[in-house]
Amino acid sequence: MATIGQAPRDDLVPDIRRLGGIEGEILECGALDGLSAAKIEQLAPRSGEYPLVVRLKDGSTAMLSRDRLVPRMQNCVDSLVERGADVVLILCFGEWPPFRSTKLVVRPLEPLCAFVRALADAGGGVGVIVPAEGQIAEFEQKLGREGAAATVVYAPPYGPQDELVRAAERLRDGKVDIVAMACPGYTSEMKAVVRQITGRPVVLARSLMGYLARELGG
Repeated sequence: MATIGQAPRDDLVPDIRRLGGIEGEILECGALDGLSAAKIEQLAPRSGEYPLVVRLKDGSTAMLSRDRLVPRMQNCVDSLVERGADVVLILCFGEWPPFRSTKLVVRPLEPLCAFVRALADAGGGVGVIVPAEGQIAEFEQKLGREGAAATVVYAPPYGPQDELVRAAERLRDGKVDIVAMACPGYTSEMKAVVRQITGRPVVLARSLMGYLARELGG
């Protein structure tokens, strides 16, 4: 499992293991492993760069540029394969370029979008909750290109849940058949809040990751 933050992700990986019923070994690598705070600050997004919300080992968060994380994520993929990984799962639902590898590298945005699009009623819509406001346009464009009517809202996955409640209320009042929480930072407890407010089925990112890891990892 390759995270855009720092490994180990003790807040996330054990829950993915539990949700997926995974019994095999899980290896971890973080794109920011070994970096100082000053080096991490240099990866902040500049104008026009796609932002990613990153959780650090001390529990704090940072907003970083996806473009400048790509080489570091490639290093993580290489390291995990060298350490014996059979499948590499990217722990982020941003849109990533293909990574070079002799093993399967799973970019979970694609299966998530395909899953919720297939489950939405004909002519219905998909609601998506993303972790940063700067990600809304890209998700709208991606789902729109694939023929889905998408309502995309944002709510930070870490910290108070006021924004999550407001995001869920917007989706409740919209024309959506199903909701996807498109960040592994969202928890099962947060899913329950969204489901209660919206009254719609909700797909949790970390549950999907657990399923993919179990099925593909053997």
